[in-house]
Amino acid sequence: MLVQIQEILKKNIGVTLTVVNLLLALVLFFQSNPLGLFATGYAAADPMIEVTQADVQQIEIRDPDFNRVPGATTTTGLPAAGEVVLTLVRQEQLPRSQWSQKPDESALFDRVAPEYSWKLKIRRAGSDNSEAPEREFAADAERVADLFKQLAEARRHHYVPRTPEKDRDLQMSTDGVGRYEGLSLAFQLSDGSKHTLYVGRSSLRGNQSYLRLDDEKKIFLAETNLRSVAGPGEPDYFRNRRLVPAAINEAAVTGVHLEFSANGGLVSLNKDGGVWRVQSPPLAGKVREDQIEQIVADIVDWKAVAFPGGASAESNEAAFRELLKDYETPPQFPFVLRVEYTSAGNLTDRAELIFTVLGRKNFSNYLVRTSDGTLCEISSVFLEDLMNPREKLVDKSGSGVSPLLQ
Repeated sequence: MLVQIQEILKKNIGVTLTVVNLLLALVLFFQSNPLGLFATGYAAADPMIEVTQADVQQIEIRDPDFNRVPGATTTTGLPAAGEVVLTLVRQEQLPRSQWSQKPDESALFDRVAPEYSWKLKIRRAGSDNSEAPEREFAADAERVADLFKQLAEARRHHYVPRTPEKDRDLQMSTDGVGRYEGLSLAFQLSDGSKHTLYVGRSSLRGNQSYLRLDDEKKIFLAETNLRSVAGPGEPDYFRNRRLVPAAINEAAVTGVHLEFSANGGLVSLNKDGGVWRVQSPPLAGKVREDQIEQIVADIVDWKAVAFPGGASAESNEAAFRELLKDYETPPQFPFVLRVEYTSAGNLTDRAELIFTVLGRKNFSNYLVRTSDGTLCEISSVFLEDLMNPREKLVDKSGSGVSPLLQ
């Protein structure tokens, strides 16, 4: 029998090799478990709430810690009385190039859910249950995407039966009138249904959190800390942090200009024919390519690390002067920073972003006002280089350098 099988294999060596290769490919495919077919334990459990960004119209977030943050009133710019409530409202779908998880266009199965832009609304419900005026901002798409990513990791596996004692122990109890005393996320879905996810305390390790959906009788211990991605006591947590629109990349930037106050002069950097040059008399010459690339990449990626003072400092001169005491203001401050860029890939269609740098807290943190009046603190290790082009930027060994620099 074995001899007959050997003879058949020898006569059909090509088919045999093909079958063997297919079997090996199938073994490797199932070993990698790309579809999650063989997941067990926690990974195989169902999500607490199975939603993507496309499924959700809005999320209302309530957290008593929002009301206990020092300076919360000035940060939000809302009345002092009542509870702070955040609402994330879904807007238009983002271009694929801006998704936090990039789709693989060559993949057989496109398993990446679409991502959207979101609007953040911050309001403080009045003590008489009336609604105070809302403040609205563009939301940070990356932080929203991270929230949905962590929701997908919150699964129904480890649980304890719900009892009044357990509710108190896990910080998931209600007050005297039945209002939940901890963090809650209320989801309004596209199909009209509504669900609320109640978040209890985090585990001692900090990478787990206790969760309950609606009025279910089980409390689950999820292997993700939802509290850390749902605005951990920060009303401004989901506020858009990007100062430069995501559609503008380093290649689109064609000019960077600093206009100092008090006759402090001008630093003007321009890109012509792919070459950056400084054109700020008496400085003139080619710019160090490695340095300008780092500077432009830094500016394009600027994100607010804080919004000091909030609406009160943005609209009130006395509040602004008080805020400015926390920052150094050398003689050349404030100065204007203009960033020129080409729009939509059209070399003839140019636009610019304007920032006013008002002061600095240390060598890397600066207070900046955007063109719409928003005050924010940024971290930039390269802004100091722009302020000292002679030492940091000009390529003195290159051709065409002004004799004044030799």
